Amino acid sequence: MISEFVILGNGDGSKEVADLINSNYKKNFSIKFVNKKQKIKYSKNYFFLISMGKPKIREEIFYVLKKKKIKLIKLIHKSVYISKFSKIGLGTIIYANTTIGSGVKIGKNCIIGANVSIGHDTVVGDNSVISPGSCIGGGSKIGKNFFCGLNATIIPYITVGKECNISAATILKKNLKSKTKFIDGRSIKLL
Repeated sequence: MISEFVILGNGDGSKEVADLINSNYKKNFSIKFVNKKQKIKYSKNYFFLISMGKPKIREEIFYVLKKKKIKLIKLIHKSVYISKFSKIGLGTIIYANTTIGSGVKIGKNCIIGANVSIGHDTVVGDNSVISPGSCIGGGSKIGKNFFCGLNATIIPYITVGKECNISAATILKKNLKSKTKFIDGRSIKLL
């Protein structure tokens, strides 16, 4: 029986998801790309993944699928280290060479880029996107719909509210309230 991976989205992120599938599976599968204008057909042999990198869009699509009782799968590169004491939510995609420490909880429908390190006892909220090369220190609490730019660092025990965004190469040393952008060391409240 051939399984079919259905990737929701057809941009750059979808190509990366297809590469990840190809690196993990060697035979008996096919890949189908679905853009937002196409109707989603469901079969029990389909494995659904959301490739979009914007947390709010990921959340919207996730709830549409949930309403239709279409389940997403987890896709985790074979090189990823995940502590046996950590939990990864449904629909989450984790790319190569990432380390997930002990006691970490990653929510549903997240993207964790390549070469990311998430320290012990950190919580990452649903629909969050952690870009490649980022490091989140242990004990941090990250709200849902969070976006973390490339090579950003969050020092240990930081709390980040929901719907926050930190720019690439940022070092976050303070807590962020919900709906805040942190760019070049400055907090900017979103309206």
